[in-house]
Amino acid sequence: INGSGMVIVAMLAVGGFVCLFYIGKPLAAWQHIRPVRWLLYFIDSLRLLLKHPAMSALSLFYAVVAHLSFCIGVYALAQSLGIGLSLPHSIALVPWVLLAIVLPISIGGWGVREISMVGLLGLVGVPPTEALMLSVQIGILGILFDLPAGLLWLAHRRKGGTDGL
Repeated sequence: INGSGMVIVAMLAVGGFVCLFYIGKPLAAWQHIRPVRWLLYFIDSLRLLLKHPAMSALSLFYAVVAHLSFCIGVYALAQSLGIGLSLPHSIALVPWVLLAIVLPISIGGWGVREISMVGLLGLVGVPPTEALMLSVQIGILGILFDLPAGLLWLAHRRKGGTDGL
């Protein structure tokens, strides 16, 4: 996309964002429908974010740092495996993999992560077998890192704690 195309995309995004705030009242009559209720909740969350810009900026900062940390971790893992993935390529491509794996179309992102890693890393010359190996290792490491938190959550539930932890 050239410069004028980017300006048009940015203007459409801002216009859509502004329209979200005005669509709430007409949709309130249909809040008994689950997707409409979700959209109204999303609009209320956006309003809350705009009401507290300092907290919003801090949340955005933490999110960017978390994603950069994950990208750097993928780069370090790729380097330890001898895979020729550069840090800029990791920062550019891994967030798209993260976006794909949060879609509710698989269990834990398995399969979706592998397909997207093979496809996206193939764009920068990483062989499919190496991309698949990297993706599987990322999935296994994710399980290992999340396992203690899951065990704590289960222990808390057994003691009669709240479900929302």
